[in-house]
Amino acid sequence: LKTKKGMEFDKAYTDLMVNDHLGDINEFKKEASDGGNSSVKSFASKTLPILENHLVLAEEAMKTVK
Repeated sequence: LKTKKGMEFDKAYTDLMVNDHLGDINEFKKEASDGGNSSVKSFASKTLPILENHLVLAEEAMKTVK
């Protein structure tokens, strides 16, 4: 991202944010359903809706700059 400016930066940044959130959501879903530690499972379950909301916002930002 250091070499990008303006709209090129915005596009690259939003692409990264969407992809990162998709990966995080998959990991949190797996942990929430299959995790072995009840505290971590609970944290993943409680945090998942926040990550999903962030994904929606990142996707909206990506649509804006494309």
